[in-house]
Amino acid sequence: MALLEIDGCQAKVDLLLSMTDRLLKAGGMLVPLDIGRDIELCLARGIMSTSGLAEMQRTKLIRLFPVND
Repeated sequence: MALLEIDGCQAKVDLLLSMTDRLLKAGGMLVPLDIGRDIELCLARGIMSTSGLAEMQRTKLIRLFPVND
């Protein structure tokens, strides 16, 4: 898997945010596997932008990705 940079992480967050309403209407928050893996990698490696992380916290999407402290 290619190493994601901050811009790549933000693109994945933006994609997930654009899908939020559809996911909720579908009956649950099932994150597509490829997007979820990339976001987990961004979080684990600490390459998520401050704004991307803040947006995930604001929308409560961060709860879908356990963060290892």
